[in-house]
Amino acid sequence: MADFLPSPEGPDLSNPGIDVTGGSSGLAEEKETLHTLRKDEDYYMEDTFMVFQVGNRLFRIPTYLLAKESQLFGGMFSLPQNKESLEGYNDENPIILPEEFSSDDFSNLLHAFYPQEVSLSLFLTTPKWISILNLSMKWNFTKLRAFAVSELERMQELTPLQKVRLGRDNKVSSWFIEGLTAYVNAPSPMTDDEAMDLDFEDHITTAYRVYRIQERQLLGGYNRPSVKQEIEEVFKDEIVSLRADEAALRQAEPDVPFPPTPAAVDPLWGDVDAGPICPDEPIIPDVPAFYEPDVPAFYEPDVPAFYEPDEPAFYEPDEPAFYEPIAIPAEPASSYASKKKSKKKK
Repeated sequence: MADFLPSPEGPDLSNPGIDVTGGSSGLAEEKETLHTLRKDEDYYMEDTFMVFQVGNRLFRIPTYLLAKESQLFGGMFSLPQNKESLEGYNDENPIILPEEFSSDDFSNLLHAFYPQEVSLSLFLTTPKWISILNLSMKWNFTKLRAFAVSELERMQELTPLQKVRLGRDNKVSSWFIEGLTAYVNAPSPMTDDEAMDLDFEDHITTAYRVYRIQERQLLGGYNRPSVKQEIEEVFKDEIVSLRADEAALRQAEPDVPFPPTPAAVDPLWGDVDAGPICPDEPIIPDVPAFYEPDVPAFYEPDVPAFYEPDEPAFYEPDEPAFYEPIAIPAEPASSYASKKKSKKKK
């Protein structure tokens, strides 16, 4: 029992593993080491977790990427908060998003920022990429928006209606033109539902304009302009506005720090039977993530949008429209009677 009681004389300092005499020098060396340490610029994260309520679901996520990739969230997280409320720090007082945002859309966005598995690419369905594109546009995630656009273009599963709507909402002028071109070239007219979906808010004449372009293409003959030229002319104001917004977004898009797409990464390592590529040794393509051609994005021909021939539209021959034969005049009866009288006299 006495073995477990402390010695009245104090602790035993005879243990050679404890430095009693050189303690001051050890502390000095430790302080000197701390002065030489520096925080890593990329991976020393002073992060906090915040709770969001979207619909009837709670999400608790780190705020670092949201604040870094979006000025909207960066400004929101930097605002001073009342110590009594501390919004977002617990389940009882979450940050509540407006009802227009669905929990599924928010979950898809977080899947892009915080993938559950380490992978060379991010495999999502077309509907999920569409929801990511819509939210990234609304919340100013410019790099994520660019990544979603590139993935949807690679998958090539958008319908003409989706191209027109998404092109308008997310400032992708090429999708807008491609969708309208598909409707003009379609063998059958658009349905009433498609016409209603095209004409929303202030775009109330889209279906009618598409119909007029179709009509001119059918009646124009060989001298008609191309479908793209007519769309550029008829929807000129809207296309110019889309391109201006698109250029502003492109200037705000630095290099996209997301996983490369399967099209940009060789799925096999060496031989065909060698199996999947090693995640630690990815094949990094030499081409940039987004190709920027030297030529302008849209070709502007020198010829006018509508060809005006020098010849008249209808051929007008020099001859009369109907043939009128030259009639031979008949010999008058008086001359015939005079001939008979002259014969009798003889």
